[in-house]
Amino acid sequence: MRKVAAFVAVLALGVTGAAFAHGGDAPSIKLESARAVGHTIVVHVQIEHWKMLPSRVGKKPNSPTGGHWHVFVDGKYNNFSANATTGKALKVTAGWHIVQAELANNDHSELKPPVKSRTMRVHVG
Repeated sequence: MRKVAAFVAVLALGVTGAAFAHGGDAPSIKLESARAVGHTIVVHVQIEHWKMLPSRVGKKPNSPTGGHWHVFVDGKYNNFSANATTGKALKVTAGWHIVQAELANNDHSELKPPVKSRTMRVHVG
């Protein structure tokens, strides 16, 4: 029983530490909408507690409070955006697709733990 209590205490410290690393509030990304425009999918997101750092995309060191975000189509990376509200998936084939957004560090690595939006189904005509 003591081992379980100790593990829970350590886990709680790790979660608290992660929250403080981001200024006390965990970053989040919400997929607001995704719509097809030709063979592109225009994606609108709402991001909280994560700054866009367009001049730092692809560069190290990573910032603990910002970076950019990625667009995934059918579970595969498609494109990135350093715009706080809008991004695009490019060269998407006709048919139904699953779109998701994920926050990313400057060097394109995912946050630990990963911060992803819900998925959305989109038809490209």
